[in-house]
Amino acid sequence: MVDNFRLIKTYVSAPEVWRLYGNSPIINNLVNCIHHSDTHPSMRLYAGSRGYYCFACNEGGDVIKLTSTLLGLSPYAALCRLSKDFYVPLSLSNTSLDDQVQSKRRSYAKHEAHINNTRIVLSKYHRMLFHAKSDPNDPLFAESLSDLDKVAWLLDELDIDPDSILSGWQLYIQRVSKSLIT
Repeated sequence: MVDNFRLIKTYVSAPEVWRLYGNSPIINNLVNCIHHSDTHPSMRLYAGSRGYYCFACNEGGDVIKLTSTLLGLSPYAALCRLSKDFYVPLSLSNTSLDDQVQSKRRSYAKHEAHINNTRIVLSKYHRMLFHAKSDPNDPLFAESLSDLDKVAWLLDELDIDPDSILSGWQLYIQRVSKSLIT
């Protein structure tokens, strides 16, 4: 069996962890330190398996420690959380590990692309309805009166719970997408 901690560190980087769990923006790979009261970003997030390091308080660590500190979890709980959130399967043999991880990541990337495509379609439709609402002669005028708020709500919810929007509103989104093509 593989060392699961090393596995997570290989496939998950500190910037990825920060983007998912952090609470301040990343500027030139620097963020406010999680170990001391920081007003100027002094903690560098490194790509790959190098983790993070704060130049002000000299604290550093790997993605497990970063996740553990950010979420208040034990190292093992942080490992499990990272495995789940970044689609890295644990306790596998070394031979098929890369294939399985890459397959999960491709699936995740495809899902993210679908969410982004849906966001683009709904944004275009929202703009069309917004402009149609001010012109009673526009063919989308009546539709804009009934659907503008719905589309705005869908865009908001897409950021909060994309899976429920994609599954529950699939037919509506398909109809909108087709109407944009024609």
